[in-house]
Amino acid sequence: MWGEAHRSKYLTTASNYFHNPSTGTIADQIMSGGLLEDVQTFSPTLFLDVRGSVTRYDNTNSINSRGINPTSVGFPGYLASNSTVIALPQITFSDSGSPLNIGNTFSGTNENFDTIQLFASLTKVHGAHSFLIGADIRANKGSYFAAGAADGTFAFNKGNGNPVAGSNNAAAANFGSSFALFMLGIPNGGSYNIAAPFQFNSFLDGFFLQDDWKAKSNLTISTGIRFEHETPVVESQNHMVNGFNPGISNVATAAAETAYAAHPSSLLPAASFLPTGGAQYASPGNRAAYNNPPLYVSPRIGISWAPAAFNEKAVIRLGYGVYVNPYNDFNQGQSYGYTQSTAYVSSSNSGITNNNLSDPFPTSSGAAAANPILLPTGNTLGINTNLGGKMVYYYPNLKVPYSERASLDIQYQIGKTILIDIGYLNNHQVHLSYSNAVDTIPLLPYLSRSPYYDIAATNLLTGATFKTGGPASTNITNPFKGVAGITGSYFTTSTLAPNLYLMTNPEYTSVTEQLVPGSSSNYNALNARVAKQMGHGLTINGCFEWSRLLGTFNQLNSGDALNYGETTSDYPFHFSGYGT
Repeated sequence: MWGEAHRSKYLTTASNYFHNPSTGTIADQIMSGGLLEDVQTFSPTLFLDVRGSVTRYDNTNSINSRGINPTSVGFPGYLASNSTVIALPQITFSDSGSPLNIGNTFSGTNENFDTIQLFASLTKVHGAHSFLIGADIRANKGSYFAAGAADGTFAFNKGNGNPVAGSNNAAAANFGSSFALFMLGIPNGGSYNIAAPFQFNSFLDGFFLQDDWKAKSNLTISTGIRFEHETPVVESQNHMVNGFNPGISNVATAAAETAYAAHPSSLLPAASFLPTGGAQYASPGNRAAYNNPPLYVSPRIGISWAPAAFNEKAVIRLGYGVYVNPYNDFNQGQSYGYTQSTAYVSSSNSGITNNNLSDPFPTSSGAAAANPILLPTGNTLGINTNLGGKMVYYYPNLKVPYSERASLDIQYQIGKTILIDIGYLNNHQVHLSYSNAVDTIPLLPYLSRSPYYDIAATNLLTGATFKTGGPASTNITNPFKGVAGITGSYFTTSTLAPNLYLMTNPEYTSVTEQLVPGSSSNYNALNARVAKQMGHGLTINGCFEWSRLLGTFNQLNSGDALNYGETTSDYPFHFSGYGT
């Protein structure tokens, strides 16, 4: 039996200009783990190897003021009572002299990643065969928390018409206006953030069989197969989006359709304007954001043959195998609704009265601008989440990425000191994933095919007009302005350009489907190596590679088909030399 344990720590500090809690950050990285292995020899031909391991990665970033209550320096108690990490708020200045900011935009981040593995293999030697059977079980757990501006960030910016300027449109002073605002406690920008922690889990179970058969003294055949089952990533509390329904009506659909029908575009009939779609959230009965294939199968075979005619001076090797690339714990669903940011509003009457640091997010209607802290909605908005924002989701039924690898290698010895090795390698990768901007697909027919800058096509999609006349603007009256449920600029802007209202699900600024299994690559290489044994144990090697790597890569336009051809990693000729 054998075991080991390890732990390493990397602690850094930065930007602590005043050597007190007002500035400075702390980054603490800890990597730890351990392994316990037991090998049992039941007989000269039967062995069992069992090992279990745990690895953990901790990455914590915090600020020096962490733990100091904002109320201790005069801020209202509700900043601390709603905070997920107690610390001093950030104060930023924007002035002619670029003054130093106080504090940081984030109150802290925590990342913890655990991998737990149990591996076992049983070896049995029987005659000319060596059989291997085993299991590989892994659990991945990732915990993440990004507090953001958990105690608030407040900006004091130089600007025309600010509360210390001569009038609402007077120019700001060349220097000092930001500090004057600070002394009065009147920010003109800022935000407050409430975030939730997340823990994502996934599991991988593997089972494998292998047989090394010494068919002849000069011929060995190795065959094997591996079976794997992987679970999709889930969040422990189901706090994530697990899909997108593009055709469902949301709270804004009817009102936006009515508004568009009143002012339609000649480019899109009213019946074709479909502001539908909505996020779907995880539930106890439907937790995952995608579905994995039920089983990954990876067969492999290798042949090594030393022809007797060459008197043990030549070896020919053949190999073929399928190698899968599990998704592991890297693809986590979106967390729309579980983090909420509240923008600071300084005034509702053009600066006649202003909010201040003593009550930056007031609830009273008598305040300069009532603006209470917004709480996260979680999954309560359902399909009405993020209307007016972006939507990202995963391709629902994934295909596991895998590689088919085939090789042929011939090795020949010349004399007693020279070895020549020539080989061919093919590696074909399929079901590689990419992200597709599905909302932009309807725009593709309007794009120019001209090799030159096409002003007319550009103006049509952007709504711009020629400076010296020409077709009228293709902008329309914004059908989402003032519509309940819409957020962001869509709620306030007066017009929309065609590159927005022609999109699929136009109530979103963008809709992206990730993990689309449509990419592939094909690698072919001819490799040659010459090794020469010199005196005193020195061996000189010279290696040459002639290769070609083709594959699908970037889309020419968002939503378009992938291009196939030479990739940026295609380096046809490579030579290296080294000595050992």
